[in-house]
Amino acid sequence: MKKIYAFFCLCTLLLCVPSAMGQLTSMSREGGMTELQNDVSRASGWLTWFDVNTATVNGINVSSPMSLAVAQRFTPSDLAPYDGYTLTQVQFYLWQPSGEPATTGTYTVKVYQGGSYTSGTAMSPGVEVASQTVSSLTMDSWNTVTLSSPVTIDASQELWFGVYINNGTGIVMSYDDASNVVGKGALIYDVDDAAWYDVNDYPYIDFQIYNWGMRAYALDNSGVTVDLGTFFIDNGTNQNRITSLTVPYGSSFSPVTVAYNYNYGAATNNFTGVITYNLTFDGTFIGTYATGSTTIATGSGVYFDDITIFTPAYIESHNYYGTHSFCMEATVPSPYVEADATDNTGCLTVTFEGPTVSTDHTISVQNTDNSVFPSGNVVVTDGSSATFTITVPDCSSLGDVLVDGVSVIGQVVNTSANTYTYTFNSVTGDHTLQVVYVSGSYTITSSTDGHGTITPASVSVNCGEQCVLTITPQTGYHLLYVTDNTMDVTASVSNQIYTITNISQNHVVYAAFEQDDPDLQTFTINISGTGITPNGTITVTEGDSQTFTITESDCQTLTDLLLDGASVMADVQPQGDHEYEYTLVNITANHTLQPVFVTDTYTVTSSTDGHGTVTPASSTVNCGDQCTLTITPQTGYHLLYVTDNTMDVTTSVVNQVYTISNVSQNHVVYAAFEQDNSDLQTFTIDISGTGISPNGTITVTEGDSQTFTITEPDCQTLSDLLLDGVSVMGSVQSLGNNTYEYTLSNITANHTLEPVYVMVTYSITASTDGHGTIIPDQLEANCGEDLTFAITPNAGYRLLALIDNAEDVTSLVVGDSYTMENVRAAHFIYVTFVLENGIQESENHGVRLFPNPAAEQLSISTDIPMQQVEVMDVTGKCIGNYDASGNQMVLNVSALSSGMYMVRIVTGTDVVVKKFLKK
Repeated sequence: MKKIYAFFCLCTLLLCVPSAMGQLTSMSREGGMTELQNDVSRASGWLTWFDVNTATVNGINVSSPMSLAVAQRFTPSDLAPYDGYTLTQVQFYLWQPSGEPATTGTYTVKVYQGGSYTSGTAMSPGVEVASQTVSSLTMDSWNTVTLSSPVTIDASQELWFGVYINNGTGIVMSYDDASNVVGKGALIYDVDDAAWYDVNDYPYIDFQIYNWGMRAYALDNSGVTVDLGTFFIDNGTNQNRITSLTVPYGSSFSPVTVAYNYNYGAATNNFTGVITYNLTFDGTFIGTYATGSTTIATGSGVYFDDITIFTPAYIESHNYYGTHSFCMEATVPSPYVEADATDNTGCLTVTFEGPTVSTDHTISVQNTDNSVFPSGNVVVTDGSSATFTITVPDCSSLGDVLVDGVSVIGQVVNTSANTYTYTFNSVTGDHTLQVVYVSGSYTITSSTDGHGTITPASVSVNCGEQCVLTITPQTGYHLLYVTDNTMDVTASVSNQIYTITNISQNHVVYAAFEQDDPDLQTFTINISGTGITPNGTITVTEGDSQTFTITESDCQTLTDLLLDGASVMADVQPQGDHEYEYTLVNITANHTLQPVFVTDTYTVTSSTDGHGTVTPASSTVNCGDQCTLTITPQTGYHLLYVTDNTMDVTTSVVNQVYTISNVSQNHVVYAAFEQDNSDLQTFTIDISGTGISPNGTITVTEGDSQTFTITEPDCQTLSDLLLDGVSVMGSVQSLGNNTYEYTLSNITANHTLEPVYVMVTYSITASTDGHGTIIPDQLEANCGEDLTFAITPNAGYRLLALIDNAEDVTSLVVGDSYTMENVRAAHFIYVTFVLENGIQESENHGVRLFPNPAAEQLSISTDIPMQQVEVMDVTGKCIGNYDASGNQMVLNVSALSSGMYMVRIVTGTDVVVKKFLKK
């Protein structure tokens, strides 16, 4: 268990805290701080529970890095006077006591909306709506953070603001000495518990904290007059004002729009907020565009170059080529007042250039390995030439070049090693180009001066492979040197083997030998033991020297090196990283060599506070082994905590046994005990069923509380929770995401606990247009169930479309049946049929609905004159049937409820079903 201790005083006090959270104390100073100043010209002001008139400024002092969050909370009733105001700044106060280091750590200002709070239970700040890192900290001063994205205060929900402190030390936060505003003035977030607390309910602080030294500025924008204007510029660099724009073929229509805050008349105020633009094209409303939160000083403007109105595909599909009008109208958000709306709308004359008739030709390169440049489909203007560069891949050679399948190898030009070019002259048609490569091989030829051999003497090797040559001196001779393509490679010969790797050319290898000195002898060195190289038996020549490398393995130390049984440790040279080197010089006899290692050992020492024992009290353990300690409390006591090398390891004690695995250092273990309360009993709780944790049988102490987490299994809903067979569902708290929590408080008896679930079901409704049937047409389906529907057209009819929850799934109908897999929601199915020889439905993209979503009116445009229009809801029910003529029609949809609808449009040749969303 972690606990935080503190003393109250008017001077610096530090107290060691046995906690992973760091060392936390309270500090204070006389004097208070400057009175808060509100903007008296408006109702704007500071939101805070902090009393700046406090006589003593207190602070939480952290001596080693820790992370936490602190916040103040405001309820809807607190915020009522500020509803609609803008939160523009957050401040927090830091001070530095004399002789103490400055505060360190990373501070991030946080603002939340929609929080919840219940004293003594779980609480939440809600949704994070602003987060901004503080660039630097200023001591003995208010630290001010101006929000880059100001927050609009909504008095219908809670507002929390504060700071998250990462690895903070020093005076991490100040507080006053006034009366604590319970549940509002000082909230704290515990990173380990992942939970918020009212600071005076926080179990790890045993001193009084009142209200945090923080505040947020609420700006009243009501009645603030601005004069927003809209116009267009050529780009963000030149910024030349324009009234017309030409969009090249293949380009998007993305005008650079300027929002300007004019400074004349009543409009003399800065603007901060979101601007929403209404977009019209040729006088027809086509949608809206909303900026992010934007600040525009009076007499200044900002431009937006990220607005794409039409993509090239959209322009082409709607045949917009030619000249059109486009306008953007800026709407000023509440509570600002627009001084002059005449300049809110900016318009452009837009000309979309159409495609030009192409006389180009395509040369298609068949190779996909990037060995031909350019590659892919290369466009060439009629009558021009095109040159292609061929780079032969490693380990290949050029075999052939084919144009339209015919060899043109005779016209290929070799420009450099492995590089060629081929040119198409006066291109008048499409062509294909393919380059054929041949894998290469190389010859390795070996020879000697006659006093030895190299095998193999000649061999063919594939490019990229290796060749191993064995070099054998004649009796009485030894190798003098080896050359490879005239380069000396003698140093690369190992144990009479020379290896050529990654072959990419022919090689000529030559070896020369030298007669042995008949006066020199050879000797052997027998090397035994581990960790030494070379090892085994090696042969050396009289007078030679030999170097040996010795490497200590884990948990072992080199203590000696024996040459012919005698120590030569004094001649061993450390090389670092557990490695040593020994050189035997001027060898004139046979020898033996052996390293000697010892296993490292460590001491484990144990002690207690006297109210119990740890056995063994002291032991020596080999490196890598484990040490098991038995911890026994004195009668009437129980274990409080255990530390190992000052680290708390209490959670590692199982059944009074603490095990140290893979010992690699000395350990000092200490156990502390606490006296039992002899008056308390223990009780059991038997938990049965699935989805509840903890589960099984648990033991608790009299007066304790126990919290249970219940997670609904897939496709099931928690319907009850039975304590001793009686429902306690009214005390179950929903945590969201199908998870619940129940706390059994002040336990004074044995209990049983069991959750009860019911299967989730969904309503499935199916109907048709009357020209056929679908069976079943009404049922309740279990969650996760698969359903199959039989579809039968009336005589002379066939299936036209099957709509499931407003989605056309006709393609999923197999034969006369439709299968709905893994049901996870209610479904509304509607089936339409058509006469066998009647009008056919087609993928007619000449039918257009706009705007979509629609609020008041829905416009329909077709390439072929319409005859009838029918509006249906997602169940297929007809809610409007209209006779039509011509290519344009406008429907009044203002009376429809929000949701998805279908429009069935009958033309002279087609039936087209389209969806639209009613806002």
